[in-house]
Amino acid sequence: MHITLGAWIGMNFDFIMSLAKRYKILIGAIGVASALTYIYGYGLHVGSYKRAYHFFIYNLFTLSASVCLLLLSRYLFQWLHAEKIKRFISSLGTESFGIFLIHPLVLAIWRKFVMPIIFDYHLGIWLGGAAALFISWLITLVIRRFSIGWILVGK
Repeated sequence: MHITLGAWIGMNFDFIMSLAKRYKILIGAIGVASALTYIYGYGLHVGSYKRAYHFFIYNLFTLSASVCLLLLSRYLFQWLHAEKIKRFISSLGTESFGIFLIHPLVLAIWRKFVMPIIFDYHLGIWLGGAAALFISWLITLVIRRFSIGWILVGK
């Protein structure tokens, strides 16, 4: 559901941004309310409706939080004056589908070969996240250079 909605938002970005800007307070309120409800309700046992309840609240929270982060990133993008940072962020956004497809392979290799030699678990997790992002991004950029690369990593 999230991937399909994200693809639809990407294809209708200007329309979604105009709606999100118009209703930003409502979206933020829904995000905060659903987050608090999800956190509080996590420990509740609401009988046979527990699974449906968590599914609804979790999806409401993740979707509203995603739109809030989209608005925040848009404002930051307009506010930043550093052209290199803007190009980097735009490139990550453009290549996000390829990054999404490739990062599990990078993480699997990381866990198999690198994690056993890192002395601190938390450091290994943070470095693994950074490695998964940047290595996947670089691989996606290389794949895109081929004429049929768009088939593998999207347009």
